[in-house]
Amino acid sequence: MNYAVKKRIQKPSLCFNGNIVSEVNREFEKLTDYSRDELLGKTAHEINRMLKIESQVDYGYSSSLKGLFIFTKELEPVEVVISGKVRGLDNERIYYFDEKKNSRIFELLPYVITAIKNNQLGVVVYSACDGIVLQANERFLNILKIPSSTIGEYIGKGLREISEMFDESHYQEIFFNAVKTGKPFYSKEFQAFDQSEVYWNVSLVPIVVSGEVKYVVYTVSDVTEDVVRRRIVEEQKQNLEAIIENMSDGLFMLDLDYNMEALNSVARCLPFEHESLKFIDSLVKYDYFDFEGNKLTFDNHPALRILKGEKLNCFRYSVQKPQGIYYLSLSGSPVYHEDGSIIKALICIRDITQQAKKEALLRHQKEEHLFIKAQYSILNRFFKNLDFGVLRCSYSNFRIIDFNFKALHDLKKIVHNVTPCSNMKGVILLDILSEAGSNLEKMLLNIKNSENMGSVQTVVEGTDRIYRILVQPLYGINNEIKEIIFISIDITDYVRSKEEMKTSLKVQDEIFANASHELKTPLSVIYSANQMMDMYLNGGAFTQDMDKFSNYNKIIKQNCFRLTRLINNITDLTKCRSGYLDFIISNENIVEIVKNITLTVSEHFKSKGIKVEFNTDVKEKTFACDADKIERIMLNLISNSIKFSENKSTIVVSLHDKGDAVEIKVSDNGIGIGSKHIDCIFERYYQADKSISRKVEGSGIGLPLVKEFVELHSGHIFVESELGKGSTFTVEFPVKIAENEIDSVYSSTVNKIDMIEIEFSDIYDLNN
Repeated sequence: MNYAVKKRIQKPSLCFNGNIVSEVNREFEKLTDYSRDELLGKTAHEINRMLKIESQVDYGYSSSLKGLFIFTKELEPVEVVISGKVRGLDNERIYYFDEKKNSRIFELLPYVITAIKNNQLGVVVYSACDGIVLQANERFLNILKIPSSTIGEYIGKGLREISEMFDESHYQEIFFNAVKTGKPFYSKEFQAFDQSEVYWNVSLVPIVVSGEVKYVVYTVSDVTEDVVRRRIVEEQKQNLEAIIENMSDGLFMLDLDYNMEALNSVARCLPFEHESLKFIDSLVKYDYFDFEGNKLTFDNHPALRILKGEKLNCFRYSVQKPQGIYYLSLSGSPVYHEDGSIIKALICIRDITQQAKKEALLRHQKEEHLFIKAQYSILNRFFKNLDFGVLRCSYSNFRIIDFNFKALHDLKKIVHNVTPCSNMKGVILLDILSEAGSNLEKMLLNIKNSENMGSVQTVVEGTDRIYRILVQPLYGINNEIKEIIFISIDITDYVRSKEEMKTSLKVQDEIFANASHELKTPLSVIYSANQMMDMYLNGGAFTQDMDKFSNYNKIIKQNCFRLTRLINNITDLTKCRSGYLDFIISNENIVEIVKNITLTVSEHFKSKGIKVEFNTDVKEKTFACDADKIERIMLNLISNSIKFSENKSTIVVSLHDKGDAVEIKVSDNGIGIGSKHIDCIFERYYQADKSISRKVEGSGIGLPLVKEFVELHSGHIFVESELGKGSTFTVEFPVKIAENEIDSVYSSTVNKIDMIEIEFSDIYDLNN
């Protein structure tokens, strides 16, 4: 017998109990891509926001709604017809979502979707009947400067909301006219905003489906740069023409046939260079010389050199004419054709006759002092170009003769009450120093009272710099002191580097002392326990002293854990600082991680009189994290609280959901932290009080490592504490979801006893 099974086709549906979603079927999940967990418990308002239909409906649904667009989780629009009915006696209302056939624009308008994804033009697709935004791209938002930060915030909004965002004039009128007439609208280089230099090319194209306008595709491209560039080119052309006409030099164009064309009024008023249109006539008729007096041959004339491809800048030469000698300065460059060949020379000529004559007169007047001038110039350059300050004073009144800029700068740093200026030549240096109260005054007085003075030096501190001052006398022919040279050398970096090195070496010594102490203590305990076991083994007392062997074995195990913890912390902290730490990210439930590790610790320490409580205001909160690092953070903070708390104490771990962040607090009522230490506890190898008993001894690595792990999650950690009343460590993580997470999911079933014993191994009385 054949049986025919008729499959019942269910419509996508949502069931509301009151205003809350109480039931979701699989068809609705498939339609919207939202999971059941994401939908259950949501209000109608929240569902509207998720489906982005606030602009189409208010709260709740109406059976009269037709052609409503909803949006999937991936922001794909789907046109549906919603119908509803009351079910049961509990006033439950179920809504059915019938998807219209051939209504998905991803299938109807593939070319538009391609344009959206290419992101070359700003593109947005509207529903024609009500102006709802169905699709858009980032380029569109960037061009319109819409304040919404993402596409998701823009899609689903109505036309009125959108037009108000960027205040485009007559936008709604243009839109509905295109829908009504079915004709596209185009506009080129129109001014987009009032009182704003922004220009667009835009188009609104109605899309007809089954004989009626169903969609409107709006494209926009920003052509502001092209419009502005064209205006700038026009303005530059006008400005260039004005500059050429009003420049003080004559501007010429010389072609390959030596025809000279004057380009500005100054060029047309220079009779000595182009009496005829043929420039070659002037070259043959007159003699030309360079400024060294060498005659220029035909080929060496600067204008012809430019035609051969040279660029000249202020080439100075002279031309002898019956009226006299003219001195000229010529600059120019070749003009090239598109194929790279030279077609013209652009030449700028300046008449420098008067300037050249003045220069010749000055040279003649100074010829007899040329050697002295050269000597002085060399000495002057020497003083002004040194990297350290040089100041010359006469002896013995210390009147300033000369100084360089560096000396002036250093003097301003050394003296505190006086502001030296660049006009100090002739000023007595002692007057400046005595008014400023500088300790250089004593040095100068010692020099003044000394009969046989050699080179001396001292160190002085300025406002923010440290200088070494070298003093060197200059002797005359009779071995008498004529001048004093002061040389200032900035040794600030050297002194500070030396101090930093001392500090670094001191920290390094503390690190090695701390590490060696931490390594030595468990090793000593292990060695002692091993010696006791050897003694019992050699004495044949193994069986009757089994309890002692068990205790020694625990001691060895605990101290091995201590060594493991210290080595792991040092290794991980070093990897963090160098960027080589493995950081495995997956989307995990932070509530489950913190709860499980806290409860495991609580159970582990229940027999020891230590109570660890866990509180949370949320059952589930998922974000991208490294579950192992989160556990290490929690174990370290709980361990830290236990170390500094008395027996029978209570440690409280609380988790608070802040929406876009998760806040975790670990509180105790222990000894607390002094205010002078609270800013330093996250520094590497720092211990707040090294005099505390061995019960709370540690390497000072734990909290810095916690800080590194927290910052790897883009979070931050801080502490509130009062001495004698306890401490609260607060960790805050931003909630982010990893798109490409590593396939590593947190498991709460893993045995964490060894991890706990390793993390708590430096608390001595754990095994008591």
